[in-house]
Amino acid sequence: MKDRTKRIFIQYLFPAALLLYPLLKITQGIELTDTCYGLVNYRFFPEAGQEWTVATYLANVLGAFLIRLPFGDSLVGMRFYTGLIVSCMALLSYFFLKGKMPPWIAFLGEMAAISLCWIPTTSLYNYLTFALFLCGTVFLYRGLVWQKRFWMGLAGVCLGASVITRLPNILECGLIVAVFYYGIVKKKPAKEIWKDVGVCAAGFFAAFAAGFLAISLQFGFDAYGQMLAGLSGYSGTDATYSPFSMLTSVFGAYVRSFKWVLLIVVAASMGTVLFILFPGKLEKTKAAVYVCMLPVLLRFLWGRGMFNFQYAFYWSVFEWMMVLLYAAVGLCVWALLDKRMFRRDKLLALLVLLVIAITPIGSNNETYPNMNNLFLAAPVTFWLGYRVWILLRAKKGTFAVRAMMVFVGAVFLVQSAGFGGRAVFRDSIEGQKRGSVVTGCEKLAGARTNRANAEAIQPVVDYYNENLRDDAERGRKLLTFGDVPGFCWMFDMAPALSHDWPDMNTYPAETMRADLEKLEQMDSENPAVILCPGKVETEDAQEAEKWALLQEFLEANAYELRLDNGVYQIYE
Repeated sequence: MKDRTKRIFIQYLFPAALLLYPLLKITQGIELTDTCYGLVNYRFFPEAGQEWTVATYLANVLGAFLIRLPFGDSLVGMRFYTGLIVSCMALLSYFFLKGKMPPWIAFLGEMAAISLCWIPTTSLYNYLTFALFLCGTVFLYRGLVWQKRFWMGLAGVCLGASVITRLPNILECGLIVAVFYYGIVKKKPAKEIWKDVGVCAAGFFAAFAAGFLAISLQFGFDAYGQMLAGLSGYSGTDATYSPFSMLTSVFGAYVRSFKWVLLIVVAASMGTVLFILFPGKLEKTKAAVYVCMLPVLLRFLWGRGMFNFQYAFYWSVFEWMMVLLYAAVGLCVWALLDKRMFRRDKLLALLVLLVIAITPIGSNNETYPNMNNLFLAAPVTFWLGYRVWILLRAKKGTFAVRAMMVFVGAVFLVQSAGFGGRAVFRDSIEGQKRGSVVTGCEKLAGARTNRANAEAIQPVVDYYNENLRDDAERGRKLLTFGDVPGFCWMFDMAPALSHDWPDMNTYPAETMRADLEKLEQMDSENPAVILCPGKVETEDAQEAEKWALLQEFLEANAYELRLDNGVYQIYE
């Protein structure tokens, strides 16, 4: 009966939980920035924002497909479909890892990985990136361990497709280091190693060439080059996108978080000294004293914000994620150096190190992307930590270290579970109750938000239903500013400018000036305008200039203020 129950958990209950967990919050939250920005691209694909459309081509193709499925053109529906991508990543990792470690460890790791996903699932250029990166890593491991070049080629295909999803993903090719490493440790002839590399490269270039051809046939053979030229100018309008800035921001995150790792190490070391001083004496008493000190440490962490219950905001778990990354790096390096470890386990440790290092590069969000890509790193870290814990159990004087490992692991799981159960991207970040709905908008049917947000959006929806619905059906466009690109998707009104989210620094003021001049010269009806002045960062020179250009456009074209509810403004 015990074995049967265990089998039920491993084969059915754990996978069912991993499948359903990412879908539990699909009705929670209404926000008009990143969540809906992708939906704008999918709804108006391929016309909207050609440069960005090409740069994230595969994500937009997938999004355009999903949005046309039953219920796909709704916020809840798209969250359901895109949430399944997270479910699939967790399930793939779980079934890949459960034979390499105790299944309960793999399960806990996947649950934590899901919980820490903070980017909205509708942002497919992120989640498709993580999914393809994960598939490429798993397939490469299979190919190397099984010595099956088919899987190596398939890994290359995944990484090539990932570049068509998001250009900076070309850095994922760094996984090729694992091919050389495993070939060397297996003492394979250099000729065979290079054959493995060649198969991976062939798969990569085949997938990339297919994507490039699709882009060229749809947008012209100069489209990809124009996209590259446009992206190369990002660092000129937003310094955070420069290679140096992105690298230093990642390094800075590790530096800032090191104090917490150091505190944990010092606390464990002091406890170890306690056991070494009087070996063999009062062991139970010393253990009890040390365990009683752990709540004191927790209170210390709580007083400095490291431990908190502010689960509605991602800062509540960021530092614990950094502790996990430190643990992952340390344990993976140990695995690589430990002669008792199997070659395949060393390979897995190396792949985790590469995934951790590569994931945040290409983003201006420091190490926050790592929070969304822990599907291998979290369970492997738990497993290696468990193995170290077992090894230490046989050694005297290690109680403090083992107790600290359990303490850190438990707190990490508590924080991740709290965040996973409460947080919704940019909605109710101060912990407000999400029990209100916006009526009169089919695309928001079933979605719940906090009262203040619903009360701000509702008048805009009412105005659209009374005054703009017929215009939208005739093809009238919409100009938004102030972090509200989602209104274009909500009202089925194509963006009037060449960028769906014009207040972003990646959209230069000069480009906006040219776009506004084109609008003035067109014979078609002027676009409706929806603004959120409170979210315009006028202290930013670029954004202030674009805001001024927009005000000049409204004045020059005799726009009148039709609605002002204190949050949003509508001009026609």
